Amino acid sequence: MSSMKVKKLKGSNAKNYVEVMDQIGDLMLEGGPENILKEFSKVFKGQQSGELDDQSRLLASQAILMANLDNQAILLHVTVKALRPFLMRFSSDLREEYQCQTASEKAMAQAAAEAYGRVMRLSMDLNNNLSREEYSDLSLLRLKLVGKELDRAERHFLTAIQTLKQLKSPQMNVKVSATNAFISEAQQFNNNQHEKDKQ
Repeated sequence: MSSMKVKKLKGSNAKNYVEVMDQIGDLMLEGGPENILKEFSKVFKGQQSGELDDQSRLLASQAILMANLDNQAILLHVTVKALRPFLMRFSSDLREEYQCQTASEKAMAQAAAEAYGRVMRLSMDLNNNLSREEYSDLSLLRLKLVGKELDRAERHFLTAIQTLKQLKSPQMNVKVSATNAFISEAQQFNNNQHEKDKQ
């Protein structure tokens, strides 16, 4: 077992260490949710109509993103402009279809919508590149990469939908009280012991 040597801070070194740790703690908490909302409310209570300064815009953006699972604002930042309204509606429809109540269920619905948005965007990109009459080496490489990304986005979409279905499916409780148990899909056991005992 190795021993650790701890250097004890004395006098001004200890005081400086505590001050530095306090400053680090303040910096870490500066971006914390409670502090952001507190600052957000301070700024907008005293705000008159007109333009917002950069700090106010940053606080507003952070406050909006903190409520992302309810307002789906992150979809505005991760998708192309043309697909934003559709994807926000699609995410809402998924949440309604699967009756999402918990944070994980809402996040899965949003992840599925984002992945579907990538499928749509990459499909449009692939179709635009396939309409050419001639292909250079660079355009063929681009088609290959877009095809791979499209496959990946489709897998992400399907995985998110399957995970959402699993989250919403009822739990199955199985109690096995045997020394040896073999469980397999579509396996049937016929117990003819009762008929053998009659013979």
